[in-house]
Formats: sequence, C-alpha cells, structure tokens
Amino acid sequence: HKNHCFRCGTASLIEVEKGGIAVDICVNDACGAVHLDPGELEAILKDKTFIKAAKKAVDAIFQK
Repeated sequence: HKNHCFRCGTASLIEVEKGGIAVDICVNDACGAVHLDPGELEAILKDKTFIKAAKKAVDAIFQK
C-alpha cells in the first residue's frame, strides 16, 4: 500500500532522498520504522554523507 508503513500499518511514510537513494521513514510517533528497498542498504553504507543527511532530515521532522 502506497505510503503505508509495513510495521504499524498507518499511512505515515515519507520519502527521504539523497544521492539517488530513497528511504521510506514512518513518521508515526509510536513507530519510526525505516523501510529499504533491495540494494538500498548497500548503497547507503557506501555513501557516508547520505547517513548524515538522512539523520538530519529525520531530526528536523521530530523537532518540537
């Protein structure tokens, strides 16, 4: 289901993209799951700047 989290089932997925890698993150406060498509983990681990950018993007979402 488009934009539905596979873990909690809510329609709360957002897509964070950096360097051609798109990661789906659940913004449901009770969940926070990260969904990766095949091959994305390997690509992320090769690109250290992506990890920093993704963390910054997620942190910005949850700032109050």
